[in-house]
Amino acid sequence: DVLMLLSKKSGLNFVAGRNVSGRVTMFAKDLDVWEAFERIVEANDLAYELQGSVVNVMTARDYELLYGQKFQDRKERLVVPLRYAKAAALATVLNQLKSSLGAVVVDEATNTLILQDVPTPLKEMHQVIEQLDRPTETRIYAFNYGEAEKLQEKIQTFLTPGVGSLSIDARTNAAVVTDLREALRRIEQVIQAFDRPEGEVLIEAKLIKVELTDSESLGVD
Repeated sequence: DVLMLLSKKSGLNFVAGRNVSGRVTMFAKDLDVWEAFERIVEANDLAYELQGSVVNVMTARDYELLYGQKFQDRKERLVVPLRYAKAAALATVLNQLKSSLGAVVVDEATNTLILQDVPTPLKEMHQVIEQLDRPTETRIYAFNYGEAEKLQEKIQTFLTPGVGSLSIDARTNAAVVTDLREALRRIEQVIQAFDRPEGEVLIEAKLIKVELTDSESLGVD
């Protein structure tokens, strides 16, 4: 019944093997159909094989008997040498995208990432790498009014994860930022918004000393 519902929602063609059975309990929001299908497969010890436009669904045991390997072992491997981004920093981002079966290995000596996962998350991780592994620029922002150390936390929230870096020079009250060009534009706007002189109020006072003598006395005694 669940496969029938997913088929109607997505237009995908599901064929269920004779041993496919069980109950499905799922609460989902903003989840695409294919990702929901993969979560159901994982939760019910099922497997699938994509042949053209047809998705054959079977038990994990039937998959192993049919293909000679476990369904969980269908992971693919991708080796990605990085040109600009740091592999260790980017791995932190990719670990949030990989599936429970995936792995992200860092080779710091060659600045290379080794990705291993099932096809869909592997493709997503590769797309993220292409977006982030681009030339970076370094700019120095000197503060005229604000204190660089106090704005450090605000600036860090706008850095590109796995790519951007920030260092503060308290002696010169300056920030050194390295990031993608579009991120630097956002950071520059933040700095301009906070690096402004504080409002001042001008108070003028005039002191007058008056010494009274008899000549200034008025009235009637």
